[in-house]
Amino acid sequence: MGKADGESGIWQRWSTYVSNGHGNNVALVKELGSASPERKDDFSLSLLEIADIQSTSEEIAGRENHWKEVLGTRNHGYNRN
Repeated sequence: MGKADGESGIWQRWSTYVSNGHGNNVALVKELGSASPERKDDFSLSLLEIADIQSTSEEIAGRENHWKEVLGTRNHGYNRN
């Protein structure tokens, strides 16, 4: 679970996951190792919500936290923040 509010948005975030298999997610690196090309096909990516382009960083972070709580990804997933 994570937001994609950088300059290149979702394209940048998903490209990183595709290129290295873990998207530099600390918990996934611990689970899979720093290089996990054989496991990158074990995951699928989905969009849960699209923010308005005028949304502030705080609003986007708030929605990210909302989804982490709703889906329990801190306790039962790979979110550590």
